[in-house]
Amino acid sequence: AGSLGSIVTSPMELTMIQQQRKGGSLPATVKNIVTEGGLGSGGVFRGLFGMMMREGIYCMGFMGLMPVVRGKVTRDYPDS
Repeated sequence: AGSLGSIVTSPMELTMIQQQRKGGSLPATVKNIVTEGGLGSGGVFRGLFGMMMREGIYCMGFMGLMPVVRGKVTRDYPDS
């Protein structure tokens, strides 16, 4: 789930980071990313693999631990 979401959010985060680093408007930042690296893995999707790994690990941990934590809280605090 998290890895697939990275396909959408990776270009957005890249744009946000580049805008913070270099300043400028949103359209100028997007244009700069596309002209420097293109639409592939060197441009718009730069860092996609790392983000997919990060989000995948986070989602697996969250989905794996949440039932355990919920069960413990329900047992320890039945009135909550």
